[in-house]
Amino acid sequence: MKGQRNGVATQISCLERRAIYTHCYGHSLNLACQETVREVKIVKDAVDTTFELSKIAKYSAKRKAELVRLKEERAHNDPGFRTICPTRWTVRSKSLSSVRQNYSVLQQSLSTFADFAKHDMEISARVNGIRSQMEKFSFLFGVMLGESVLGMAENLSCVLQSKKISAAEVQAAAELTLDTMLKHRTDTAFTKFWDKVVKHSKNVDVDKPALPRKRRVPARFDLSGAGESYVPLTVKEHYMIIYYAAFDRVISSIKNHFDQPGYKVYCPLENVLLNAISGNDFEADIQKVIEVYGNDFDQDLLRIQLDIFQTHFASEQGKQQGNSTISDVKSLCLSLGEGRHVLSQIEVLLKVLLIMPATNTSSERSFSALRRIKNYLRSTMKQERLNDVMVLNVHKDKTDSLDLNCCCNDFVSGSEHIDVEFSVSKFTRPPNLVFCGRREINVSRRRWD
Repeated sequence: MKGQRNGVATQISCLERRAIYTHCYGHSLNLACQETVREVKIVKDAVDTTFELSKIAKYSAKRKAELVRLKEERAHNDPGFRTICPTRWTVRSKSLSSVRQNYSVLQQSLSTFADFAKHDMEISARVNGIRSQMEKFSFLFGVMLGESVLGMAENLSCVLQSKKISAAEVQAAAELTLDTMLKHRTDTAFTKFWDKVVKHSKNVDVDKPALPRKRRVPARFDLSGAGESYVPLTVKEHYMIIYYAAFDRVISSIKNHFDQPGYKVYCPLENVLLNAISGNDFEADIQKVIEVYGNDFDQDLLRIQLDIFQTHFASEQGKQQGNSTISDVKSLCLSLGEGRHVLSQIEVLLKVLLIMPATNTSSERSFSALRRIKNYLRSTMKQERLNDVMVLNVHKDKTDSLDLNCCCNDFVSGSEHIDVEFSVSKFTRPPNLVFCGRREINVSRRRWD
């Protein structure tokens, strides 16, 4: 999609340089987490083992029932075990959290699963492999480290799923998350994390932490010829290196994926309007906008209208200065009605801004709803009806605000049998039945959830 030579974005940019490409920030965060897990081996092993545990525990009714029974006997307040999400990497923090909270229950369940699978060599080998992993301190450390790193990313992911969030707000949230991660990348933060892991390891059946076996450096990497690599002196130092490497990797990945060239154009578009409505200087942002969209705007007229815009809404937005969003600017422009044509240049600027979304989570929700709308019992639904039902489902806020009486009158007005308007409340029959000529019309309201 975004290949530098033959990608779709590159080909479109060659034809129209004003077509700015911005990669979805939600997908960018997902890719950053994916790279982090794959690069940090101890976290990768913890996630892979959790995934195997999910398949063993959840994909068998007998083993699943046994896991629920043991969980109810030993831990009533802890949440149940959550399977690994196959697509969203940030959500995997909740799966790792469930492993930590149900560690003893899962270990006992694996012992029971091994008894169930005595005659199935494949299942028995997989269960024994998971048991041996869960008995290692490195696995518990990887689970809690992955939970910490991916948990911060999941919090940012929830922010990115907002329908009204803008690119500037996304960048602000990302910077706050990175600052939090940097705060955790300190000796003090690691000491607290290490004490937490060691304390938890004493409450479960886990081996004591130990240094890994000393290895020789491969000849192709041994530039000095010494043949020896650096070996940490203590176990805590060994795991501290892994801890720092995980946070370094996730910080660099998020920076690389969020530092997009399109954002450098997208952000000034927002700042022009936000600074104008807040009473700040916007001249520097106008220059950046003109460099890309110079032919689309009258520079002198745009500056005049921004001054008018700033003056007109100063009193209305006085209480919200510094907290205004693009949604506020859009609402203010719509409140002018036909008078917004006085601010024609600002209207064009706002249109350019609104067609460049920061994320595509809203469109992905429609794909998620498609499976619920057209299920196996509605397999014969035709395309026209499917489109209508999908529109009603995706835009629930507008569907709920519709006046049912007006909808019925519009339906009747197009009928060849009757031209009389009616109100549902006037009929003494059940409210969902209305007689129209010789036909009985069902006007009951349905919600397609």
